[in-house]
Amino acid sequence: MQKSGVRQLTEMEKFREIRLSIALMFNLVTIFPEHIILWFA
Repeated sequence: MQKSGVRQLTEMEKFREIRLSIALMFNLVTIFPEHIILWFA
């Protein structure tokens, strides 16, 4: 039971890291839209 709980915690931390990285990417897109457009152009 304890092992599964620890595994769940690590999965939650991974999910939080992914959400933080996605939020950071969205912030960069809103701050530097011209750079993103040039990057994808």
